[in-house]
Amino acid sequence: MEWFWNKGEKEFIGGIDIMGLRQLDQNLERQWVAGITTISIRARYLSLVPWLFGAYYAHQNLQSSDEIRIDWKDINKVLARLEFVILAATQMASELGKEGSTIGMIGPDTHADNLSLFSERGSIPIPDEKQGGSLATYFMPCKAFGLLDSQTVDGSSIIIVTPRGKKIFESRESYLKGSKLVSLILHGGTLEKSHLIEDGDKFSLNEIEAIPAELELLQQAFVTPYFDNAETEGLYQRFGKTVLWTLDSVESVSEIGAAALIRRNYNNCVDKDSSPTSVELAWCDYELHRRAHFCLEALLSAFTNTLRELDGASVPGVVREWSQRAELPEKLVEVLGVEQIDFTSKWGEFKQIIPDDAYLDVALTPKMAMNMTPEARAIFALVLMAACAKQTHQLRQKGELLNHNHYMDKAFLILEDNKSQDISTLLAKLLLEVVIEPHLNNTLRKMEQGQKCSLRFYPEGNRLKPTGTKTGAGFSGHRLGNVLGMLADIGILVRRDGGKYTLSNRGSELQAELRSSL
Repeated sequence: MEWFWNKGEKEFIGGIDIMGLRQLDQNLERQWVAGITTISIRARYLSLVPWLFGAYYAHQNLQSSDEIRIDWKDINKVLARLEFVILAATQMASELGKEGSTIGMIGPDTHADNLSLFSERGSIPIPDEKQGGSLATYFMPCKAFGLLDSQTVDGSSIIIVTPRGKKIFESRESYLKGSKLVSLILHGGTLEKSHLIEDGDKFSLNEIEAIPAELELLQQAFVTPYFDNAETEGLYQRFGKTVLWTLDSVESVSEIGAAALIRRNYNNCVDKDSSPTSVELAWCDYELHRRAHFCLEALLSAFTNTLRELDGASVPGVVREWSQRAELPEKLVEVLGVEQIDFTSKWGEFKQIIPDDAYLDVALTPKMAMNMTPEARAIFALVLMAACAKQTHQLRQKGELLNHNHYMDKAFLILEDNKSQDISTLLAKLLLEVVIEPHLNNTLRKMEQGQKCSLRFYPEGNRLKPTGTKTGAGFSGHRLGNVLGMLADIGILVRRDGGKYTLSNRGSELQAELRSSL
């Protein structure tokens, strides 16, 4: 029988990053994207949130941080009103035929009913009860670019509008004098379409150019350090290099999206004749770890599925089950040139048939692994892991890609040191040391901290017993797409269909500026 430790009467804990691997991927990428996160998507929130606090403090006649005492109940209502105005303004601009993306708006689901009512009636009491999280989403990016800060006064947290944030507030205020929208946001009331027709472009996510000074200051915030210290300078150096690398890449291929840009950079870096720069190596390292961790999650998924089928087994028992049904799917046959795997053959011999360029030009997706049987998924993971090790061997040997002493590095060492072992023995070793160990360590650590159980199996003597929960294999979500989106918002890139971008004239100017300064 299966033990359903992870399945309650009313909830099912699927678990995110249940091996604890993706934190490294995210940390590698975080160093090169300033404070932009996986959920901070639109650039205008970076100016609208500081403006809101500037307007709120001005309305309260608060002149310094010593005077500020935030009534969070009140400020959350103000934030909710701002979010609704942004949604309505962006939606109306789209209805009026103005170009621009509605992706990344905060609160469209929360306010879906009220937005429909507003569209139907043309007016509505502005909602202030549901705050969608614009401050939580954009505070860290605002802080990274020197637009906001925080401070604790008498045990209470307050938001500080920095000198750079005040400049953005002032640039907007000169265009919003007497605006009904400002009064509605600060005090509440009835929002009418006429208010949006008059001033909606000052709040639409796609019309930053409506206030030229705001646009200029926001672009400046992206490239000019706000503080003269090593930490801030380093953040801006790395982010500037990422932006320049992005602009150069977009220019070289005319039109590209973030995922393809990351993959293309990885391919270029592992080319033995290339001489990658520091920023190219950083993004190569990020992609390498995403691929390797995808492999380990695919192995965990294959192992968990088979363990459930067998209602518990030893690690060699699971591998033995795979060896008895190891006919390969067509996609793997195309890569390897063989239709079946003999698990008793030597790993070193099998490794030779894995092409050096395996999966270089393939957009890897979680669906690719999950559409395979468990045994085919295990072979796919092994092949992709070995290909990653081959492709980056030279860069790692030269020290251009660092050893992070993490599970990927351990897996590569196992692949290198066990050439004389058969495939079954190698797979069992990988499962024990770089799949089962991180899953149990990570899950038990979280449980000790009071988090919910996400165990997929637990040890019982030499056997592992399933808990009844399936698992998948995934990629770490990248922040680079949000960097590109924000650059498009401020006119540096131009959005094209299919999540692709091209370089604008303003982008070419910034490209030249960055090239001369970095």
